[in-house]
Amino acid sequence: MARNNQAQDRMNPPGATASRDFQEYKFNDLPIGSLFWLTDTNDPQNTAYRKINDGEGLHTKLQSVESFVSNRTVFERI
Repeated sequence: MARNNQAQDRMNPPGATASRDFQEYKFNDLPIGSLFWLTDTNDPQNTAYRKINDGEGLHTKLQSVESFVSNRTVFERI
């Protein structure tokens, strides 16, 4: 009878990482209205922003508007 031994199973797929959930963009490449994050982690402190124009984003949790430079690296969920 075959047994499933997880400790010796060499066919385990790689673990899921937070970086696979996000795609990297420059702020100016996002269309207006897009949701974006400042880091590529699933940390609860990493909250979403919504791009409202070419230089500002709305912090969705605090409802405050923040300025962003056009070449800032941001992340979008895929």
